[in-house]
Amino acid sequence: LVLDVVAGLRTREAGSLAWQIEPSGEMPIETARPTSKTYSIMNLNGLFLLGVAVENACRGLSCSSDWDWSWEVTSETSGEWDAYENTVAGCKWKETISNPSTVQDCKTSCLEHAECNAVVSRQTEKYGLYQCYLQKCLGTAYDHSATDPPTQPWDWKWTSHHYVAPPEVGTGSVRKALDFVLPYATGSKSWSEDFPYSLDGSNTSRDLALPLRIAAGKYDDYAYEADISLVDPLDWFSYTFDSLLFPPPGSL
Repeated sequence: LVLDVVAGLRTREAGSLAWQIEPSGEMPIETARPTSKTYSIMNLNGLFLLGVAVENACRGLSCSSDWDWSWEVTSETSGEWDAYENTVAGCKWKETISNPSTVQDCKTSCLEHAECNAVVSRQTEKYGLYQCYLQKCLGTAYDHSATDPPTQPWDWKWTSHHYVAPPEVGTGSVRKALDFVLPYATGSKSWSEDFPYSLDGSNTSRDLALPLRIAAGKYDDYAYEADISLVDPLDWFSYTFDSLLFPPPGSL
């Protein structure tokens, strides 16, 4: 299970790097919040600690995809369909197709629809495909309901098919995400001006110290370490347990 999760962290899992981080480095899920600055910094802490945790786990496990601190989506890929048997998705209904020839035809109709990224198929072993229901899901909020597996040739078999759009080139870089937030934390840019709906634009940025400390070592760039004094002028970080777990690069 751990290896499966690690393999999906980049693009496949809900909340993957490519899903969270835009080519600019902005994390739109976080910047859309009322306290967007706090959540952006909080998410950076989580992502950098996640990278450290995956590195440590992969030292003892044969991970198919190790953590790459410089990773981002570098090439265009095709979207994929994920199938969930014996489930009915509860997304917004868009259209019903009766007596379609194949599920693939339903998928094609879905992609041609202005607002469709899911197909729920209903069929029996005896009579074949009966109907497809086209739906629009928000992200990975599929709202699945379980159905009983068919036991007789005339029993209904329900399957939910979800289209996973390919990630945009340049998405998924944790370094870009840090570099996006850093100018706001050091004062060279104003969070309140660029995100005027945010309620915490003037709040402290001292919690960015931990991602900066980790980045200084992982990217071999002491400028990140030097920026800690700018985001944490009262030196709060040096009195935390995290500063003991992650000492300055070259101090040991």
